[in-house]
Amino acid sequence: MRIGRSTGSDPGGRRPPKQAALTLCFGAAFAVMSVALIAAVFNVKSAIGREDAARARQTAFMQLSQQMADAADFLALQVRIFAVTGDRRNLDAYWHEVNGIQTQQRVIERLRALGADPDLLEPLSDAKYDSELLMATEIRSMRLALEADGVDRDAMPPQVAAYRLSAMDQALDAEEKASTAARVLFDPTYMHKKENFSRLINQFRDDLNASATREVDAARKDTAVSVTVLAVLAVFISFGMAVVLWCMHGLVGRAIVSYARRLAGRDPQDLTFALDPAGTRELHQLAAAFNDQFGQLRTVAERDPLTGLYNRRGFRSVGEDIRRDAVRTGVSFTALFVDIDQMKRINDDLGHAAGDAAIVAAARLLNGAVRDGDPVARLGGDEFCALLTGVTDPTTVAGRIEALLVDYNMAEEPKLSLSVGFARFDPATPCSLDELLSQGDVAMYSQKRNRARSRPHSGAEDADQHRDPSHIS
Repeated sequence: MRIGRSTGSDPGGRRPPKQAALTLCFGAAFAVMSVALIAAVFNVKSAIGREDAARARQTAFMQLSQQMADAADFLALQVRIFAVTGDRRNLDAYWHEVNGIQTQQRVIERLRALGADPDLLEPLSDAKYDSELLMATEIRSMRLALEADGVDRDAMPPQVAAYRLSAMDQALDAEEKASTAARVLFDPTYMHKKENFSRLINQFRDDLNASATREVDAARKDTAVSVTVLAVLAVFISFGMAVVLWCMHGLVGRAIVSYARRLAGRDPQDLTFALDPAGTRELHQLAAAFNDQFGQLRTVAERDPLTGLYNRRGFRSVGEDIRRDAVRTGVSFTALFVDIDQMKRINDDLGHAAGDAAIVAAARLLNGAVRDGDPVARLGGDEFCALLTGVTDPTTVAGRIEALLVDYNMAEEPKLSLSVGFARFDPATPCSLDELLSQGDVAMYSQKRNRARSRPHSGAEDADQHRDPSHIS
C-alpha cells in the first residue's frame, strides 16, 4: 500500500457525509419524532379522557332517567297509600317531592348541564302533559279523601285547596267520597294515563342510553385509534433509532475501530503504511492527516537530509520494486555507482562545510544526468548510486555526468572529480540487489584505482577513505 493523500471522497467519487450534517439530520429527525410522540401520547390521553367522560355521562344519564321514573312511581305510591289509609304522612311526602325536591325538574336541568341532546329531551314535553293529567286525578283523590275526613279547606295543601270538585263529587257523602278517592287511583283511566307516562319516561331513558352508548363507542374507537397510532409511532421510533445507531456505527464507530486496529497492528518498519479513509468526511480528513504524517515520516526515513536523495533504506525499497518489475517483464536495467574523488582532502583542506557543498553538488550533477523517475541515492559519505531504467547504453549517462562536471568545475570551487562504475541487471540470470550493487561498486572502485595510479601521491588517500557499500542495510 503506497502512501497517498486522501481526497475526502470514496472510491465511487461520492463525497462522504459530514459529521455535523449527520448530527443535524439525526437531531432534526429525533425532534420530529419526539414531537410526534408527545402529540400521540397527548392524543391517547385525550381519547382516554373523552372515553372516561362519555362513560361517566352514560352512567349519569342512566341514573337521572331512573330517578325520574322512580319519582313518578313514588308520587303514585304515596297518593294511593294516602287515599286508602288516610295517613297524612304520605300526603306530606307527596307534596314535599312536588314542591320541595322537584326531582323531575332537577333531572331535566342536570341533563341539560351535562349536554344531553335537546332532541332527546323532547319526549319529556309529552310526559309533562301526562304528568299533569295524573296529578289532576291525584289532587281530586286527595280533595275527596280530605273532605271525607272532615279536614277544613284552610288545612289542606294549597294545590288541593285550590282544586274545585265537580258538582257530582260534591254531592257525595263522606263514605262515598272516601271510596271514590281510592277508586279513581286504581280505575282503567288512571292506569292508562300512568302507563302512558311510564312509557314516555322509559322511551326517554332508552334514547338517552342509546345516545350515551354511541358516544362511548365513538370515544372507545378514538382511543383504540390513538393507541394504535402511538404503538406504530413507538415501533417507528425504535426502528429510526436502530437506523441512526446503524448509520453512526457504520460511518463513525466502524471507521474508528478500523483506524485503531490498523494503527495498533502497524509495523514500525513498514514505511508504506497508510490508513484507508472511511466513514464521515471528518474521519476521511483524519485519515488524510495521519497519512500525511506517515508520508512525512517516510520522507525522513527514506531521504538523505543533506541532498534530498534516497538514503540506503529508501533506495533498497525502490530498488527491490524495480528488480521485481524487471524479472516480471524481462526488461533489464543498470546500476550506476558514483564516488567523489579525494573527498578527504576537501574536508581536511577546506573544512566539512566545503565537503558538504561538494556532496550536494555531486548529487545535483547526478540528478541532472539521469532520467526523471530513475531513483538516485546517497548510500553514505561520498558514495552515490542510481538505477537506470529504459537506458540501453549507460555510457551516455556517464557522458552527461562528465559534461555537467566540466561546466561545474569551470564555475565553482573546489573542483570535483567523480569515479563512475556500472553493473547491468540481466533478468535472464537474475541476482539480488545486494549482488548487483556489489558488482557496480567493484566497477567504480576499479576506475577509482586507475585514477589513483595516475596520481601516485593520492592513491593511498582515496583507498583509505573508500568504504565498501556492497551490503545495503
